[in-house]
Parts: sequence; C-alpha cells; structure tokens
Amino acid sequence: MKENSKSRIQSHLFFKLFSRFGIIKPRFLPNYFRIIGIVIIGLAIVIRIFFPSFHFQNDSPRLINTSVLILGLLFVAISRDKVEDEMLELLRLKTMAYAFSFGVIYAVLSPIVYLISGEPVKDIEAQHLIFIVLTNYVIIYFFSLKDR
Repeated sequence: MKENSKSRIQSHLFFKLFSRFGIIKPRFLPNYFRIIGIVIIGLAIVIRIFFPSFHFQNDSPRLINTSVLILGLLFVAISRDKVEDEMLELLRLKTMAYAFSFGVIYAVLSPIVYLISGEPVKDIEAQHLIFIVLTNYVIIYFFSLKDR
C-alpha cells in the first residue's frame, strides 16, 4: 500500500517537473479511436490472411496493407483511456521506453543473428521496425493495465 502511494507521489513530481520546464503534456486522440484502430487492425489482418495472393503480385499492396496496420496500431496506442491520470501517463511513458528499447535491441541484434545463422544479412525495413515497436507498446501497455 505504501509503495503505491510512493509511486503516485513520484509520478506527480515527475509531471510537475515537466510542466515547470515548459514541456507540454502529450495530447491523445479521443477514446473512440481505440475502437476505430482495432477495426482497422482487424481488416488489415483479414485481408492479409484471406487474400494472400493479393500481396505477392507486387510489393505495393503489401506495403499499403502494412501501412494500414501501422495506422490502426497508432490509433490504439495514442487514444485516451476513459479515465486519464498521471499514473497512466507515467505508465505510457515507461511502456514506450520499453518498446523503443526492444526495437533498438532488435535492430542491433538482427544482423548478428543473420551472420551467426549463415544467411545473408538483410536490411531492416522502417515499416517492420515501426510495426514491432508499436505492437510491443500496445501489448505491454494493456498487460500493464491489467496488473494495475
């Protein structure tokens, strides 16, 4: 119980410090954008699963589908919760730090894994990296909300 109040005090001081130096608090999309994002993600996944030949004719449909999927993940990631407080803002910040760190580790270790496995080293596409970071953010954030 004391640890929870201590973390609340720390988060309050954290955001007070940010506001003192003029750092603007992030603004989020309205709550209903989460539902829109989930629908967009669902449509992109359905198209990818049920129309696989659609993606291999040329690269454009695959890139468009991945972009739509990333847009849906972004909507889910930056939409407000019904009750938004300092604890959730701190949780979002920590979660984004974890997801970004995972993306950096993936980008650094991926060529090493290719070298060890004997395969030719492939370049990491920006869309792939953004997809990994956003997916990790959404998963970690929602599992952290469940523990809260």
